[in-house]
Amino acid sequence: ATARPGDVVVVPHTDWSLPAYDLAPAEVVMAPPTFSWATDAAQLAAAIPRDAVVLVMDYARGAVDPSGGLRAALAWAGVLTSRAGFPGVGLESYVMREPLAPTSCRPLPRACLAGSDLCVVGVALHPEPLSGAALAAHVCWQGGEPASRYGVALRLYSEEGVLVAGHDEILVNDSGRPSDLWGWGDHTSYHVLPLPVGLLPLPYRLELGLFDWTEPSREVRWADVHGTMANSVDVGAVLPATTPWLDVSLYGLTMSSDAPIGPVAEGLTLEAARLDRTQVAPGERIYVTSQWRLLTPPAEATRLELSLAREGTILSTVSGGRIAADWPVGRPLMFAVPLTVPADATPGIADVVVSAGERQTELGEVEVLATDHLFTVPMIGYTLEARAGQVASLVAVDLSGSSVEYGAGAEMPSVVEVRAGAPLTLTLVWRAGSGAAERDWKVFAHLAADGRIVAQHDAVPVGWSRSTTGWIEGEVLVDDHPLAWEAGEFDGNARLIVGFYDPISGERVLWDDGRDALVLPMSIEIHP
Repeated sequence: ATARPGDVVVVPHTDWSLPAYDLAPAEVVMAPPTFSWATDAAQLAAAIPRDAVVLVMDYARGAVDPSGGLRAALAWAGVLTSRAGFPGVGLESYVMREPLAPTSCRPLPRACLAGSDLCVVGVALHPEPLSGAALAAHVCWQGGEPASRYGVALRLYSEEGVLVAGHDEILVNDSGRPSDLWGWGDHTSYHVLPLPVGLLPLPYRLELGLFDWTEPSREVRWADVHGTMANSVDVGAVLPATTPWLDVSLYGLTMSSDAPIGPVAEGLTLEAARLDRTQVAPGERIYVTSQWRLLTPPAEATRLELSLAREGTILSTVSGGRIAADWPVGRPLMFAVPLTVPADATPGIADVVVSAGERQTELGEVEVLATDHLFTVPMIGYTLEARAGQVASLVAVDLSGSSVEYGAGAEMPSVVEVRAGAPLTLTLVWRAGSGAAERDWKVFAHLAADGRIVAQHDAVPVGWSRSTTGWIEGEVLVDDHPLAWEAGEFDGNARLIVGFYDPISGERVLWDDGRDALVLPMSIEIHP
């Protein structure tokens, strides 16, 4: 009823009767059994002219696109514009924005699953996905035969580290097989990451992680070419396009809001707002996401301010976004902003408030938790004095699970024996420096042998409970790191290496000797 000359209807490859129907003026195309971008994109492109409408008919069992490649190709070159459901049948409509063409992977630094031969080696991302539509991607893999069936987790972050989009699904290759059925060789997986409405034309970075599909709580880690372990792989950056803009996500992305909805400034209305948490410790960040819409042309650029306030007193403030004077009327806008609670904030309820000029709107409230600050070094392990820039000094170390038992202040042992795979916890005692609260650093603790990390633990200090942004100069923090052993056999000498790094940029804090990590002055002898 809606098709025009040049439009295309794609039907499952199992239904040979459908191409016989007269659907003029649309052309009926049968989907391949499993869509491969390398082999099928060109053939499909020949049947789909630019600006055409592509209608995809599918059954509840997903017969038209078992590999996910067809929808990834259509989301890459077009925009999903409608969905209709019938008993047992679904119909999707895509409007093509650009020619459909095969796209090859851009090489990535090789990253492999810990204890596996399965490695990510490349990725193809649409560089300018349409805000409110979806980011299409395909990932290139080498190796195979993993022991587990994996799911893939895609996460899109702003430059400030705010999560703006995410999607989890089972990992299948271009043959439609789950990962535990992959044979050895080259594989490609296809993905569609829905994007929220109003996403601004700013750089966002995409991370890829895996999880055990049958046991999601089991941690799955990656190792890069240097042996450094991580929970995800940075696969690239995108810059969303906002023309034409979309008012509604057809992928079902909506933002619930407890904040009052309505005008905040002349011609600007708040449509939704969300806080990522309701309880926060001093120094931690609250991630605030808000959606807006322009109703009339702004006379001049409007700046929004985001504040944490208590009884009329501003505890902290940050830029909440900027409304440009030349932005078109009707356009949706989404701002994702981190708001830091001051390190010296006292316990109690505080309000998150957005301001535009003289007008203020409360977006929600959070409870600031009580935090104890210790200023005396406890009697733990052995003492030392090593300074990591202006962030902190390492003043004591303890190692539980080793062959050496020593009391507080004891002389550091030159050799410590440990058993491979046995529980091993490294305790680091920090004294906060003058620059600790300036950035949100994470601590890494690595047990390395011959340039290879054999056990490690990376975390926000004190069991993810004390971000460095909440450290007060001079306070002492006891920071435990239970080291997780990597798969494999270990026998020989190793070293403990510790330090601070920025989880967004990867930048490390330099120690007084000019190095970006501290090698603890003891030899670790690993026995099988």
